[in-house]
Amino acid sequence: MKGDKMKKFLAILLVALLLTGIAPSRHAHAANGERCFGETGFCISGRIRQYWENNGGLPVFGFPKSAQGPMVIEGKTFQAQNFERNRLELHPENAAPYDVLLGRLGALNMMSVFNAETSDVIGKIDFNTESFSEGGLLKDSSSCKWFEQTQQFVCNEFLTYWKSHGLQLDGKPGFAEAESLALFGLPLSYRFTTTLEGTPRIVQIFERARFELHEDKPEPYRVLLGLLGNQYLGGNAPAAAGAPVTNDPVQTGEMHNFIRFDLGTNITSIEIASAGSERWLSFVDTKTNNSVQANSGSVWAFTIPIFDNKKIVDIRLNNAVVWRNVEVRENSLVVLGYKNTPDFVGPYIVSIQDNYR
Repeated sequence: MKGDKMKKFLAILLVALLLTGIAPSRHAHAANGERCFGETGFCISGRIRQYWENNGGLPVFGFPKSAQGPMVIEGKTFQAQNFERNRLELHPENAAPYDVLLGRLGALNMMSVFNAETSDVIGKIDFNTESFSEGGLLKDSSSCKWFEQTQQFVCNEFLTYWKSHGLQLDGKPGFAEAESLALFGLPLSYRFTTTLEGTPRIVQIFERARFELHEDKPEPYRVLLGLLGNQYLGGNAPAAAGAPVTNDPVQTGEMHNFIRFDLGTNITSIEIASAGSERWLSFVDTKTNNSVQANSGSVWAFTIPIFDNKKIVDIRLNNAVVWRNVEVRENSLVVLGYKNTPDFVGPYIVSIQDNYR
């Protein structure tokens, strides 16, 4: 009799627990520290799980779309995992919290949309200064913030979202500017309208994210992060052991170019990369089989590789001096210079001359 009463008590207790919601979560926590998601069938664990949970979780990163595994990123192999909105990369060479980094998928989105690392703010002054009565740049307000590094404004809902999210670096409530910057990076574009899943949306691209304004949704869902991980990484299956995933640019053609080096110093190495990729190809003198050596003021002929059908490249000289977003045009002469004045220090493109012979 006592046994029957005990069984009845346990049955009633189980029903009570189920009714009060104490039931297994759809996001199962395995005994080995994994957190698994039935929505995609993948799990997160270790440092990546800690980072995911502590810095925004599902709204910021989305669900995992691959297993953690080796991936080739900018020519080096890292442990990484793809998510709906980005990629989390393990960088053990960095001290915490920078031992986990987000992929620069916003930069990839910029190249896809603008074919450039940053958009031209000059063409959008009317929009970017609409909240300033005097129409002047370089002036913050309560609704807009100017980023000198990329010459872009972040305004209104996007600024509110940027300020209210970030990596927790100092352990204090809220997010300092450096913490927001660590998560999203700098703005690379102005606000513009594009069609996403058949609906026009106002968006703005940052180094590591795309902000989207969903005016048809209630707060706090009016600003959402774009699914850049789905767009650029794929990652619908676990990475095969011993077969790293690579997102390296693919050479699709070449053009003949001339470069004049007005630098005031001799050149010891010349390298070209698809804009933003950091995958440098070194030019070699075919006569000596050594790196090209050039005197300041000399003109050299080059066969420039074209990557992913994009005729925009970066040029690096002497392992340091870099020109970004140089347009490659058949038989053009690109004159490269370097300034060191009170107003400007650094490399710049002096001129581009078409049909050079």
